[in-house]
Amino acid sequence: MLDKNNIKTPRQIRSEQTKNRIFEAAQELIKKYGFEYLTVKNICEVANVSNGTFYHNFGSKDELMSHYLVNGYQQYLEQINDRESEPDFIKRILNIYTFYGRYCEKTGVDFIAKYYSTQNKALCRRDLAYHDAKDSEYNSIIVQTVHDLRRAKQDAQLKNEVDPASSAADLCTMVKGIIFEWALNEGNLPLERTMKSILGTYLIGLSSNMYRQKFLKNDE
Repeated sequence: MLDKNNIKTPRQIRSEQTKNRIFEAAQELIKKYGFEYLTVKNICEVANVSNGTFYHNFGSKDELMSHYLVNGYQQYLEQINDRESEPDFIKRILNIYTFYGRYCEKTGVDFIAKYYSTQNKALCRRDLAYHDAKDSEYNSIIVQTVHDLRRAKQDAQLKNEVDPASSAADLCTMVKGIIFEWALNEGNLPLERTMKSILGTYLIGLSSNMYRQKFLKNDE
């Protein structure tokens, strides 16, 4: 039986194709010329769309750039199977960030090295940890991390003093640093292994004695 939620109208398909064309134009500009050439005018010219079409699909250039992050999360959601059944909060969180690492590798270091620029305000994601706006652009990796940490706290897997929002924001900062280091090394750093090592060590530091007794012993 068809799932109505997965059926798209011709208009929705066209809209999605236009959004992708606009984002692909932005990717091309960043790869070839750098972030400083990423203007709405240049994007529209490369994508062969009007300014009106651009702003119909994206409210601003920053919103367009956040599309890369949101798209990565959506791809993750499409590929996982019953994520919520995993009882180990560290595995749940590491799975999503290592997937994002693979997403960056697949995109290519040439784009990522220029995307992770101080000019890219879409990377200012820490504040999203303090929002709870599902069903919007805030439905992202960092928001999911906050929910995972809150669930871990309810399950007594976190230390009592841990604040889920602050910890999720710290993870966001660490991930940016790891990806920057990977790009700085022209993609030669083992990204997935580095993600697991650094983020895993941080998360173990947040974990409760109960978590360590129940999950870390099983991994020994």
